[in-house]
Amino acid sequence: IAAADLEWGIGKGGDLLFSLPPDMKFFRETTLNKVVVMGRSTLDSFPGGKPLKNRVNVVIDGKEYTIIGSESEEYIQNIARKVDDLITAYGSSTVNFSMKMVLAALNLADEAEKKSGRVAELEKLLAIAEEKNEILQSNLNSLRSEKKAANNIVRMRETETGEKNE
Repeated sequence: IAAADLEWGIGKGGDLLFSLPPDMKFFRETTLNKVVVMGRSTLDSFPGGKPLKNRVNVVIDGKEYTIIGSESEEYIQNIARKVDDLITAYGSSTVNFSMKMVLAALNLADEAEKKSGRVAELEKLLAIAEEKNEILQSNLNSLRSEKKAANNIVRMRETETGEKNE
């Protein structure tokens, strides 16, 4: 999401070209818990030079990039590792990577990391469900045994009662 002038400029003098509150709100809502990419001067223009909260912030500075954010250090490192792997897979160390490659790699890495987190969560839930299923099966088997024993007692009493009546 970017507002640009006719020359594709997105800022001037460390400030935005436009101040449109509805667009700022749209940006906040749309990028929440997503990856945002910016240049070093954009990051420096933020209050305290701090990254946007609740987002993975990618700062492009020349031919290098930095991933920062409020996510866990492990998450950031996993994303960075996946981005590096994807850039290496699509290019070589002798070829400068483009912003387009970084963005593509980031999108893939972010989705993969989110899915791996969801998979781990689902695996935990599956383990809990399997454990509960085992407990339920055990309880069901106990109830069946108790029912069988109760039926045997009833038959024995019927047999005893039938013998006494004769």
